[in-house]
Amino acid sequence: MPVYEGPSINEAISKGLHALGLKKEAVDIEILSDAKKGFLGMGKKDARVSIEPIIVEKNIVTSEAAEEPIKEQFVEEKLEEEVSKPIETTDTPSQLVELDEDEAVKELALYLTNITNDMGVPALVKIQHEASGLIVMNLETSKQGMLIGKHGGKQVAEITLEFDTIAAISTPPGEGAISIVRLSGDHAVAIADSVYHSGKKSLLDVPSHTIHYGHIIDPEEQEVVDEVMVSVMRAPKTFTREDIVEINCHGGIVVVNQLLQLILRSGARLAEPGEFTKRAFLNGRVDLSQAEAVMDLIRAKTDRAMSVAINQLDGNLSHLIRRLRQEILETLAQVEVNIDYPEYDDVEELTTQLLLEKAQQVGQQIDALLLNAKQGKILREGLSTAIIGRPNVGKSSLLNYLLHEEKAIVTEIAGTTRDVIEEYVNVRGVPLKLIDTAGIRETDDVVERIGVERSRKALGEADLILLVLNQSEALTAEDRELLEATQGLKRIVLLNKTDLPSHLSQTDLSAYLSEDEVFSISVLEKAGLDQLEEAIAKLFFGGQTGEKDATYVSNTRHIALLEKAGQSLNEVQNGIMADMVAFMPCNPSIGGPAKGVVVREIDALGGEMGRNIDKTYIQMRMLNTGKGPAVRALRAQADKHAYAEEMKHTIEKEEKLTLKQGVVDRLVVEEGICKGVVTSTGAVYSAKAVIITAGTALRGEIIIGELKYSSGPNNSQPSIKLADHLQELGLEIHRFKTGTPPRVKSGSIDYKKTEIQPGDEKPNHFSYQTPDSQYLTEQIPCWLTYTNPKSHEIIQNNLHRAPMFTGIVDGVGARYCPSIEDKIVRFADKERHQLFLEPEGRNTEEVYVQGLSTSLPEDVQNDVLHSIEGLENAEMMRTGYAIEYDMVAPHQLRPTLETKVIENLYTAGQTNGTSGYEEAAGQGLMAGINAALKIQGKEPFIMKRSDGYIGVMIDDLVTKGTNEPYRLLTSRAEYRLILRHDNADLRLTEIGHKIGLVEEENYQAYLVKKAHIEAEIARLQSIRIKPTANVQSFLRAKNSAELKDGVLASDFLKRPEITYQELLQFIPANDDLTGKEVEQVEIQIKYEGYIKKAMEKVEKLKRMEAKRIPERIDYEAINGLATEAKQKLQKIQPETIAQASRISGVNPADISILMVYVEQGKIAKVDSETI
Repeated sequence: MPVYEGPSINEAISKGLHALGLKKEAVDIEILSDAKKGFLGMGKKDARVSIEPIIVEKNIVTSEAAEEPIKEQFVEEKLEEEVSKPIETTDTPSQLVELDEDEAVKELALYLTNITNDMGVPALVKIQHEASGLIVMNLETSKQGMLIGKHGGKQVAEITLEFDTIAAISTPPGEGAISIVRLSGDHAVAIADSVYHSGKKSLLDVPSHTIHYGHIIDPEEQEVVDEVMVSVMRAPKTFTREDIVEINCHGGIVVVNQLLQLILRSGARLAEPGEFTKRAFLNGRVDLSQAEAVMDLIRAKTDRAMSVAINQLDGNLSHLIRRLRQEILETLAQVEVNIDYPEYDDVEELTTQLLLEKAQQVGQQIDALLLNAKQGKILREGLSTAIIGRPNVGKSSLLNYLLHEEKAIVTEIAGTTRDVIEEYVNVRGVPLKLIDTAGIRETDDVVERIGVERSRKALGEADLILLVLNQSEALTAEDRELLEATQGLKRIVLLNKTDLPSHLSQTDLSAYLSEDEVFSISVLEKAGLDQLEEAIAKLFFGGQTGEKDATYVSNTRHIALLEKAGQSLNEVQNGIMADMVAFMPCNPSIGGPAKGVVVREIDALGGEMGRNIDKTYIQMRMLNTGKGPAVRALRAQADKHAYAEEMKHTIEKEEKLTLKQGVVDRLVVEEGICKGVVTSTGAVYSAKAVIITAGTALRGEIIIGELKYSSGPNNSQPSIKLADHLQELGLEIHRFKTGTPPRVKSGSIDYKKTEIQPGDEKPNHFSYQTPDSQYLTEQIPCWLTYTNPKSHEIIQNNLHRAPMFTGIVDGVGARYCPSIEDKIVRFADKERHQLFLEPEGRNTEEVYVQGLSTSLPEDVQNDVLHSIEGLENAEMMRTGYAIEYDMVAPHQLRPTLETKVIENLYTAGQTNGTSGYEEAAGQGLMAGINAALKIQGKEPFIMKRSDGYIGVMIDDLVTKGTNEPYRLLTSRAEYRLILRHDNADLRLTEIGHKIGLVEEENYQAYLVKKAHIEAEIARLQSIRIKPTANVQSFLRAKNSAELKDGVLASDFLKRPEITYQELLQFIPANDDLTGKEVEQVEIQIKYEGYIKKAMEKVEKLKRMEAKRIPERIDYEAINGLATEAKQKLQKIQPETIAQASRISGVNPADISILMVYVEQGKIAKVDSETI
């Protein structure tokens, strides 16, 4: 056991007594610290304090709770050491801890508790300080049930705090068969006994938890007051952990009051409201949240509200918070161990990513509690529901129906209800605080006018509005006013009186409705009201009133504390945000069809993505090898953690790049020009250009089943204030959705039931600078499995819980990356769907289930996983989720990716509505290039559609916009034969070098490669192959037509069945060529004719691209343009004739008219503010 070296107990008590004004003679004191039997307490000088000598018979320590008894010798030694030191009281302030009274009390409790804890003795310290109310410190060690006895025959003292005895009537006032008067306190039994008579033994002698029959007698008058049953319950096994007596008497008002007065005259004090529960809390019987739950239980108005309160009373909320706190403490301990003992091999390494994940996991649960807070508040307080409408539309009749009683007066006379009526009712488990309002109309009646004003006030404070219209009449001015006044609020529109001929339809209301639910009802005939009740429950509880055992937070104090905890966790995550650079929240892979070409284009321009994945991949595969070169694509499986770490390291090493950490809340915009950013800490960073690449964080919300909470990807921090700010600046914002599948533990997968997907043995790289010698030979395979009819049945049976079908998801999802539930619905005829099991790295067990993207509830995800071959016992490590986020409508961008609304502000990536790492990287590079060029006063770099897939993507975005997450496909490129994976360097390296991104060494290597290719093509075009016997024999073996005459080697190679290596049988070899150069020679020769035709189209396009359109044209002033063309051209504001020709809805005739106007200069312009 450790040796205690802290201050002595006597010193601590001496300081505490003196600070509280309690001066005593020196006395040896020992701590009595049995958590089960008593408390050590200290009181202020005006508190009731008794110091009594106690003698304990045995000099040992006993422990029922401890695993091993504390050694007696140690305790004796420590007690000998501590009690032998006399208390030294002093009036000299300088020798004391300088504390005010409140702090002195707290300090004393901490002294005593820490000392006893360090000695291995538990302490339950309790303090009463009247100046600031009751301050309680229940600071317990894990070893309870210990009692230290006396030492060396010395007399010891116990300092105790005495509570008085309280009494109150515990049943509701009024007449009743039975009422209960309850007492609690040390003298509860004695006080009750003083007025109780049974003719048998005294209550002081009866056992605990027994009930006794007798009479209450007035001691002064000696008259019987009532015949009673008395329950005696002794501490500590009571609600307050004090002696409790409950006297069951007859329920008359006079009897109960007379009994209470007798109890009070006998020494009890009238309890304050809630004081019994307060004592239970102060005595450690319940915690604060449980104490608050008692009142919630008493006030519960529905079964669900009662259930929520009982759960909280049982400690569900406390247990959850305690568990979250424990997780944080354990993480903190792990951090400290990593800092203090980094050299020890047996210390588990706490990586930045792991720390972030731990913080995110706790934060996610806090967010979930806060999201449930609104439902909890509704269950606790009721949903404030205002029934509004003009007079005589049926509001009061609807109130009476919902209450199931005739509460409101109903007549044919308009204006019968002149005031606001409030009543509580339970509708499908949702407690409603119904507010029947006076009919809202202009009136001269003074009383009715007051009622109308109160109705308008109720309208503004309501959680839900039931707007009642009379469908037997046309809309009136009052109806229209109410429809307009309630727009944007949660409302349900009711067309009442369907029993009468209809003069009002939903079509008549279309101008006033957005997503409002409209029901046609007849309160008189009770028609359509079931659907109304169902809609109310669905609107606030998704059709259900929550899980039976769900933990809801409804208390304002709880919500405030949880919000504060969430903010603190966000600060933690902000502190490690810099380590999220290049983090992959979704699929841990780079490349694939079209996307892989983008990575090569980035590399050719001098970007980092290709180099980074070449250093951190775990598998590399060339896709579509059986097809032509235009659709071949390289794909790498990444080690996601290594990829992020390597990219961050690369950025940190770059001299001209500075990595700063912070959350951007808004931009600095002056006179329409962006000049910097402001962070959440208030720091201002000035800049000549700003590029926003927020991914899915802009007002991000993660969705799992019925759960929806604010978050960025992978539970990172969302960017809410910046999203709001962008809207304030006038940018058009849309809402998109994407998703990710669950991750499972590799060790729980039965790989024998799956198909292996190995990497390629032949070297391939994304970067042109990566040598073949660095190709990874020990690659990690992926695995293939499939869904099946059982999987589909599970999903079908739970579609009612799928957010995309229940209305929880508002954002538009990606067409080319659907969730598994979407696939099941859209492709109902398919019996199975491919699933690729992709490892997320070398040093993690997590496996990404590609193809199973979902936002179904967690339990359904588990069921689906376990229905799949190989995953029957899979352990889900991360739940799949959907994420909704804001994006900037890309038609507001120039081809440079600068916004048209704000100068020097650029956006890129998912902020522009694309999906995928590669699309984001391509845009980010182009935005960065153009921002830098503009700052330098140079011409922008606008990549043409014929230059690269990046050019195709950006042109699609700024010209056509996008109504869903945009994904690059080879089919989007008209010139894909010349936009191949193999020739990105030949297309773009010179541009990259001119811009200044391609290093000179790499540029020289490119020039050598280009020269080799051109020289070899020229050589093959100069060598002739004659129809020799060897040549003819070779051709016959290949089933190829024999030569009739000699042909050029280049023409010979154009035959599809002949390769460059086979050609070398008949011509001298060129040993200077590399394998990649040979591949390029072969492709350029074989596809020469097709490439030539494509280039002719490119030249035509370039001529149209050269015809620039002046800025701010007023297309409405151009005669002859179709109306749709005018609208689209005005919205997009194309910069060239070619761009205008690609806008949907602009036909060739419109282009011809536009060209004439542009060439003749006959154009009108508008102010930029009107665009």
